[in-house]
Amino acid sequence: MNIFIILLIAVVIIMVIFYLIKRGCGRRKLITKRIKIKRKVVKSKNVEWYIAECQNGERLKLKNPRASTLLISIGDIGIVSYRGKVIQSFMRQSIYGKVSG
Repeated sequence: MNIFIILLIAVVIIMVIFYLIKRGCGRRKLITKRIKIKRKVVKSKNVEWYIAECQNGERLKLKNPRASTLLISIGDIGIVSYRGKVIQSFMRQSIYGKVSG
């Protein structure tokens, strides 16, 4: 019986830790920049990682957790909004600065 109580307490503590970590990610500032996708680093199930280059030459490593619904390809140029390293949205642009489809 004591082991069951200890395991139950451990599970509750782990759940609280995961909740706090997840909640903390949403507090990060939303950053929006114009980028060009240089490389796709890793694809694992529904998560993709990209190396992107900003207009000022800064390189970012960004995570796309919705790879099946938010399609991004190497060479795409557009406006990305992200929190931490997680992409929130990506709006593809044409070479001439007009938004495409």
